[in-house]
Amino acid sequence: MLALGNCQESVKPLVKVVKGKKLCDKGWECKGWSKYCCNQTISDYFQTYQFENLFAKRNVPEAHAVGFWDYHSFITAAAQYQPHGFGTTGDKLQNMKEVAAFLGHVGRAKLHISELETFSVILGGQRNISFPVSNLEDVFVGNWKPTKNDTLAKKAPGFGTTINVLYGDEVCGKGDSESVNNIICHYLYYLDLMGVGRVPTMCSPVKNNNPSSPTSS
Repeated sequence: MLALGNCQESVKPLVKVVKGKKLCDKGWECKGWSKYCCNQTISDYFQTYQFENLFAKRNVPEAHAVGFWDYHSFITAAAQYQPHGFGTTGDKLQNMKEVAAFLGHVGRAKLHISELETFSVILGGQRNISFPVSNLEDVFVGNWKPTKNDTLAKKAPGFGTTINVLYGDEVCGKGDSESVNNIICHYLYYLDLMGVGRVPTMCSPVKNNNPSSPTSS
């Protein structure tokens, strides 16, 4: 077992095959039989020291949240969603990008990542009703397939389109937007600190384009 600072310990996953599909249960961090639990979980590639580097000023008096949230809170909250694919869908690089994307949106929204409601909004929430996707994660990891109209509107799977999903015309399609730049800068900042490096990302410049759902053709 590997100690995770103040967290519980990571465990060797249990494995079984159901109808030809490999399923795993990784204990407290990825509980329940899921194909995603067979992959690396967040604590495997996002360590305590990285969290401390990312949020080094979270306990300063100006933050008004001294001692309120920490690495343990983040991992404990994330554990509820890892069996469903949060941070466990792809390879290590893809998973790190997804965690950075989540933190980028959280930073913009000024929410505490120890709150489970944050995960509900970011991962499964749907604020922009003109973009009827069922799962924000599908947009980020590529499970959502854009239609011809989406492609013409410069929408593609990735971080930029998640901005459309969550905020819509509130921030998108307005040229050089401070709100959009703030979100993207947070994302790129976390990518840098996690050692991923910069990736292209943008919010769609087209307004009111009614993007499709994942099942539309």
